Amino acid sequence: MGGMIRLWNQETRGTIPVMSRDEVRALVVWAIETMGIPGVVLMENAGRSAAEVLWRQLEASVSSAAVIFCGAGNNGGDGFVIARHLANRGVCVHIVLCTPPEKVRGDAQVHFDIARAMGLAIDVLDPASDDLLSRVRSWADGADWIVDAYLGTG
Repeated sequence: MGGMIRLWNQETRGTIPVMSRDEVRALVVWAIETMGIPGVVLMENAGRSAAEVLWRQLEASVSSAAVIFCGAGNNGGDGFVIARHLANRGVCVHIVLCTPPEKVRGDAQVHFDIARAMGLAIDVLDPASDDLLSRVRSWADGADWIVDAYLGTG
């Protein structure tokens, strides 16, 4: 194991092992190559589980709101899944795509296409925009949760 983290909440109340970046990558490769689990399925499971944690933290309030900043790769794919599952529970979800849509690729593309087909709110972040900071603030204003699905172990 890569280390230990002290995590205190109603469910765990104790020490939880944490994997290093290399261990996580090796586990994903093992799951895909040895066990034959498609990456898109791993992404679905990860995103659904994260959405369930958020839902419990939001205390099952359908008046809750979440803004999810997504990248073009696997982290973004996780974010699209999170958005979908929260929206299905009635949470007001807003996706901010931090890359041009044509750069979304691989398994993330599958989940991005599903989010678009569902009609979820998706805005594209233009880093060259003069009003970048005010746009980010407007998306985040009033959100109960801000999810980083942009940066990850890569």
